Amino acid sequence: MKLDKVWYHGTRTPDINAFWPLSHFGDFNAAKMVCANKKYKDGHDGNPLIIEVEIDLDKKDVLHTPDAGSPSPIAIANQIVTADVDYKISAAVVADIKSLHEQLIDLKKENKSNRAYERTALSSTLIKHGFKAISYKNEVENDDDEISLCILDPSIIKIIKVIPMCEVEAKTLWDKSKRNM
Repeated sequence: MKLDKVWYHGTRTPDINAFWPLSHFGDFNAAKMVCANKKYKDGHDGNPLIIEVEIDLDKKDVLHTPDAGSPSPIAIANQIVTADVDYKISAAVVADIKSLHEQLIDLKKENKSNRAYERTALSSTLIKHGFKAISYKNEVENDDDEISLCILDPSIIKIIKVIPMCEVEAKTLWDKSKRNM
């Protein structure tokens, strides 16, 4: 996996100057597809924007996982604790993620959960064990085996520029999106 490349983040939020933990980055095509999904699946308003970034990341700081289908903390934690995959991580990491997963599920059942807490909790748990990002082969927003990242530590992200995207292109992408099937 090549980490010293330009990465992209698709959004409909104007004036982004910092990112949340677990923000998603991929190639240009994945970012465009995220822009389409944000409006036509999630109902977000705003103009489609692609944010070009550099990420200061070493390969050893990345936890490689299969695509959890969603960059949600519960889905990612579930993927780590239930998938039949050798993540080459310590039992302590697995135990911490399993405990967090159970906590997040309980909070969700009690309607006491929120996305910001979930993102921060999963990120800080993995950062404690030396990780700064999660990588996976993006099977949802991409057809060409591209790797995507969910960044745990947003301080490693440097914004290069913001690129406007055409709404017609976003709609065209949505019409052929895997999330629209």
